[in-house]
Order: sequence, then structure tokens, then C-alpha cells
Amino acid sequence: MSAFGEPKTEKLLKKSPEDWVVYNARNMSRIYPAGSRVDSSNYDPVPSWNVGSQIVALNYQTSGTPMRLNDGKFRDNGECGYLLKPECLRTGSPFHPEHGPFPPGGVTLTVQVVSGRQLPKPGGAQQGEIIDPYVVVSVNGLPSDCKKAKSTKVIQDNGFNPIWNETSTFEITMPEVALLMFTVMDKDVNKDDFIAQTVLPVKNVRKGYRSLRLYSSSGTQHGDFEHSSLLCRFAITPT
Repeated sequence: MSAFGEPKTEKLLKKSPEDWVVYNARNMSRIYPAGSRVDSSNYDPVPSWNVGSQIVALNYQTSGTPMRLNDGKFRDNGECGYLLKPECLRTGSPFHPEHGPFPPGGVTLTVQVVSGRQLPKPGGAQQGEIIDPYVVVSVNGLPSDCKKAKSTKVIQDNGFNPIWNETSTFEITMPEVALLMFTVMDKDVNKDDFIAQTVLPVKNVRKGYRSLRLYSSSGTQHGDFEHSSLLCRFAITPT
């Protein structure tokens, strides 16, 4: 196994990602954060996953979107920490995350955010104003699938049982590497506050009504997050 720092990885991803796929089909690679990240911040792990890197190391002590994506990706397979790469990343044939060739199996994913339940205050605080929640839905995967995030309307003064009933549609070329992220935010005058989140591998999404458990910014469900959830309805159509 060879280790590659973040700067070297970025150069390889820009210069020849298809050769990087071939390399990762025959060898193991470990990606790690740049030494300049003295604040223990994180980079986006998705581009490295898209070219088949086996170990994409993150600063686990720092919460944020990269760690949420990591937690969501590895909720698959019983959270054991091991996932089988898609076949196109295992064969050793050239594959470009932007230009393909893409395997068959693309889908149109329709997401209806119906309602929420027992949404906590920012940071799980016990005191403070009643929240004005809204939900941001986004897809993280191949560059062609990472379109603009879709946001619901804001529900005023209701964190107990807000109802949105809003629908968004996403065209997903390669569900095997796509992650569906739900982020619940509190609308504020100056800066909107993070409330809760959950991330699902798109390949694990099943049609119909589903209750999605929500997590804190650090990926836990303790305290006020224990019973927090979203009710969503999914429809999946092959393309």
C-alpha cells in the first residue's frame, strides 16, 4: 500500500483520473489530509472514492460535511468499515469520473420531504427560541450528479412536527457511488444554524415512505437527537 498526501492526490485527480482508477484496481492507496490543515479540518473524500482509493483518511475529531459523508457511506454493510467498490472500479479498465464510460443503471430519484419530528434546537440546546426549520437535500457522487442542492420552505416556530410536503428530483448517473444528504437548518436573521443531518447511500434507498433518523453534527443520536427524524417518500425510476 502507498500513501498519498492531499496535494499529490489533487494533482493526480486533475491530471489523469482514469489512470488513477487503473492504479487503484491493482494497488491499495491511502489518502491523508494535508499537513497545512493545522486546525484538523477535512477535505472532500468523495473524489477519491470515485477513483477507487481504498483508504480515505479524515480527521475524525472534526465534525462537518466530510465526516457526515464518511459516516453515511459506511452505514452500508452493517457499519463494518468495509465496502465493495463498484465493478467499473475493480476491473482495471480506464474509467473517468466525468466522462465515463458509465455502467448502466442510472436512475431518476424523486424525494418528497413530508415532515419532521422532535427536531432539537441548535447544538441540542435546552434553552432558546423555537426554531424555524427547513431541509436541504443534496447528492454527492460523480461530478455530473452533484447538482445544486434543493431546499424546502421554512416552517415558522415549529420544531416539534413541521410539515413541508415538498418534492425534489435528481438525475443520478451512477447510484453505486452517490450519497443522498439531508441537512436540517434553522432560519435566522444573520446566519442559519445547523440542526441535524443524515446521509444515505443512494443504492440503499427503497421506494415508498421511510422514516430517516437524524444525527447531530458529530454523528451521534444522544439526548435530544434520540427521537429526531424526517418522514420522506421516495420514488426510483430507471433511466
